[in-house]
Amino acid sequence: MGRDKRQLEYPPFHSLFHRQLSLLENCFPRVWVSVQTFLPFSIPHRIVVDLPEAKGPMAGLLSALHEHPSGPIFVLAVDMPGIHEAAIAHLCAVAGPGVDRVVPWSEGRVEPLCGIYFPSSLLVLRQMAAVGRYGLQNAPLRERLIPKERLEAVGGLSSFGLRSLNHPRDVDEFRTSEGHVLAPEEKSG
Repeated sequence: MGRDKRQLEYPPFHSLFHRQLSLLENCFPRVWVSVQTFLPFSIPHRIVVDLPEAKGPMAGLLSALHEHPSGPIFVLAVDMPGIHEAAIAHLCAVAGPGVDRVVPWSEGRVEPLCGIYFPSSLLVLRQMAAVGRYGLQNAPLRERLIPKERLEAVGGLSSFGLRSLNHPRDVDEFRTSEGHVLAPEEKSG
């Protein structure tokens, strides 16, 4: 997208990053933040820097699983502003034994950056990274797929849904979608 999505303005929060952080703080007693290299501001949470053995989101996921190998972790990408507490609560409620991850599913695709990953996924993800496979969409994991419609039914998604802010047009669409107040980038004066 050409700029740091974490710092997009998102009133009443300082930024989109702070909105996502607040959402996770409301859902979990402990929050860790995974970053590629550093965070340009301070927060009262543990920072986990991406491991060099992978690239992209998989690097952050591997780092988080490596730092917390004893239990499941919840992953939420900073650029997914359509997620609400009810979606997180529902994903957590349906998580159970026998799977490596619990993630939303929509239009024939999983959304790997909003869900629960269990320690059992670490070995498979490391094996993928070792051979240069960094995509999480088709990872050979045992998964429980939660249809987008179930998350909508529990009030867990905004009208923007499971979409990510990957292009400037996504930001524009998000700004105008129902119920959102992402501040436009304007210069005062």
